[in-house]
Amino acid sequence: MVVFNKIGLLLNGKLKGWNIAVQDDTSGETGGYYVFEWSGKEGFDNWYENLDELQINLEGVEVKWTEQAYVPNLPTEEAIRKAEEFRILAKKKGF
Repeated sequence: MVVFNKIGLLLNGKLKGWNIAVQDDTSGETGGYYVFEWSGKEGFDNWYENLDELQINLEGVEVKWTEQAYVPNLPTEEAIRKAEEFRILAKKKGF
């Protein structure tokens, strides 16, 4: 069973012990589904075009789902400031 926007723990496979989260972006920019798997600072993400594809790729994966909501990281104020500085510098250099 796929659970959206909650954090789970992978119970089998090569990433056993890692966290997993599935995000429904069907009404967003990509029109599909993201699967995020991570442990500490290491992680992977995959995108699936439709629910059937997502379910096929998660077949056999055992997950202990938690009640903890998955909230994607948002940029910090410092990251936004640095991006703006970079944009200004690039514009000055003709990019």
